[in-house]
Parts: sequence; structure tokens; C-alpha cells
Amino acid sequence: MAKDTQVTAFDLAIYEIFPRMFVDKGGGAFKNISGILSELKSLGINTIWLMPIHPVGIENRKGASGSPYAVRDYFEIDSKLGSKEDYRVFVKTAHSYGIKVFMDMVMNHCACDSVLVREHPDWILKDGQGKFGRKIAEWEDVYDLDYHNQQLVDYMVSVLRYWVEEFDIDGYRCDVADLVPLSFWLKARHEISMIKPDFLWLSEGYENEMYRAFDITYDYDGFTNFLQYLEKKIPLMDYISYLNYQHRNSPKNAVKLRFLENHDQLRISGRLGVEEVLEWTAFMLMLRGVPLIYNGQEYLKGSRPDIFDYPPLYEKKNLWFRDFLAGLLKLRSKSPALRYGEMELSFEDRDVVLLKRFYNGSEVLAIFNFGNEEREIAIRTSERSGVLHYMEHLSDSPVHLKVRNHEMRLALNSKPLVLSRVIY
Repeated sequence: MAKDTQVTAFDLAIYEIFPRMFVDKGGGAFKNISGILSELKSLGINTIWLMPIHPVGIENRKGASGSPYAVRDYFEIDSKLGSKEDYRVFVKTAHSYGIKVFMDMVMNHCACDSVLVREHPDWILKDGQGKFGRKIAEWEDVYDLDYHNQQLVDYMVSVLRYWVEEFDIDGYRCDVADLVPLSFWLKARHEISMIKPDFLWLSEGYENEMYRAFDITYDYDGFTNFLQYLEKKIPLMDYISYLNYQHRNSPKNAVKLRFLENHDQLRISGRLGVEEVLEWTAFMLMLRGVPLIYNGQEYLKGSRPDIFDYPPLYEKKNLWFRDFLAGLLKLRSKSPALRYGEMELSFEDRDVVLLKRFYNGSEVLAIFNFGNEEREIAIRTSERSGVLHYMEHLSDSPVHLKVRNHEMRLALNSKPLVLSRVIY
């Protein structure tokens, strides 16, 4: 965790937007995104991350319209999305709703026909034959930047300064940040802090070293274990054990970005049935870190949009699931334990996970029955006997549990339970 990261970074609830989905026949993506800000606010979102908004390369481009991560000009905006003035108005409008705006920045590579390739070929990484190169061979639509060149370093820092100074954005999501020297990120963070001290940095990389310069890192290490569990390559216990290992070995107050999907991954509704999506969504939102929702996820969208084109906007179906997600985000926003609290995960019985979050005397206990079979479990408690009173937040109903010999027994079905103690 960067030494000046504030604990309020845990307050974020991030919504990833693919701007091309909001382009209509008349263009105007920024104006159209502004039109859903009230919906996002009611959902419980307080931070928007826009995928790259720059003009993209044509040479070696992928798909019909090219990857938004093949940037042709870092100081310009894709005209199909709108103008700079449109973007400036969008940021101001988001701020009026109390919503932060993160820009997606691609600092590792640029489009093959980028202005940098044309005007500063010495800033581009070369292969063994002296030709423009890249560290990842299949990314044939980009060339990597060479950070051994101090002029390039200064230029890229000026790019980052520009969007903060001119548009008052609130954070950067930094693409493949672990492929860029950490020294660059440290310099950039210092420079931006002189402009906006509370600016936030999100790294797609996940190693602990990234916390030296970033406030938030991806949970790709945990997510990899999650996918292995879904693919039946490892048991549930191994995934839960890894999350405990990750938590124990992360820097104090390290913030992880928790997600079930993003633009690089399949939709979670394409992987799992509805009941399982419901349960894992609740689990993700109970974990220590900050949640990420990808546009359309709140409507159980099952197909992943083609990021190499301008796909149509998702349909707003399954409003009940949106309401469920909004309820979880509201609970999180009102619970210091769920935002700032310590975390304990334990494996109870087969396929049953207990997740505890506790902070300054308050505690939330979440119980997940991933086996989806009805069963009864015994939970140990410090109380020897009597009745303990809880509020179950997903159903908004009281639960009264008898205690005998330091155990309380609880009947489970396929639905998760999120409990907090009530003292009468």
C-alpha cells in the first residue's frame, strides 16, 4: 500500500464502462453515459472507470475497429466518443453526483502507427534485430515503449499530468502496470500528488511490490484460483485457503480489486447458473477490498461485448438482480466492518464457507453454502448458552439462534446469509 494511501480507498465501489457501447448513430458516448449517472448512483456506485477513450491505431488493428488499448495519440480523444468539451462536461456531471472518474491509461505500449512511432522512433522498444518490438508476441497491434529513455519517461508523465490538470479526473486504472518500471510509477505518483493529493491509482498488476506506487491492485491471483475451482481443478478449500494466504501476506491495509468479471474475462452469467451467480456476487462483495462491476453485469448480461468493435448497449433485463446487487452495495456503504474491517475465512462442513468481517466492535458474519444442498451446521461461539439475536440483511429479517455448549445450529439452503448481531 502506497505510504500516503488513505483508508477511505476502501469506500470505493467501481463500475467499469466500455464507452464504445454508448455510441449511438449521432455519436456522443460521454453524453449518453452522463444519462445513466443517476442509475449508477442508485445502484450504489461511487466511482466510474472508463476504458481507454483515445484514438486507436489502424495498422495491424484487431477486429473491425481495433483495440482501445492500441493508443494512437495520448493527448486526444476518439471523436466517435465525443469531444474534449463533452468529456470535460461528463467529468463535472459525474462529480455533481458524488461519483469519481478513473481514466484507463496504457503506458506499456502504443499503436503501431502511433504518433510516437512516427515522431520518436527512438522511444520504441527494439528487438534483437533492431526492429520495433514487444514483450508479448501476440499483441501484434502494438509496440512496447522503452523506459530506458528519459525523454519518454518525461513525456508519459506529462500525459498523466495533462488529463488531471485539464479535466480534473480522480484516478488512473493502469493497464498491465507490472510491465512498466516501478520507478516510473513512483515518479508519476509524486508528480500527480502535487496537483491532486487525493488522486487514486489502480494497478492491473497484483504483486505486493505494486503497492509501493499504487493504492489498489487487481485480485488476479485470487481470481485465478477461483476459476480453477469453477473448472474443478482444485477443491473449494484450496481457493479459500489461498484467500487467507493472500490476506496474511499482503501489506497492512492493502486494497484488492474484487471482481467476478471484467472486459478481459467471460461474463459470470456465462459461466454459472443464476443461483450460483447470486451467491458468488454476495461473496465477492463481502471480501476485504473494493468491488468492481462491469457494465451490464447488474442485469445478468451473459455475453461479453466485443472490445474490438462498437457493440450495442446491453438490455436492462433481470431488474430483480440489479435490486439484489444494489442492496449489497448499500449494506457495504453503511457497514464500516464491510469496508474497513479485518477478515477471517473458514471452511465449515463440506462446501460451507464462513466469512467474518469485524471493525471497532462491530461484526458481520456471512455464510455461504456453495454445495446448494440443504443442511444444518454448527457454529462455535464464545457464549455458553442462551439465545443470540441477529439481523439477516439479504432478507431484512431477524434471526434468533439458540446456543448450547458454545454452539449454535443453523439451517442452510442455497441462499447466502449475511448476519450482524443485535443486542436487545
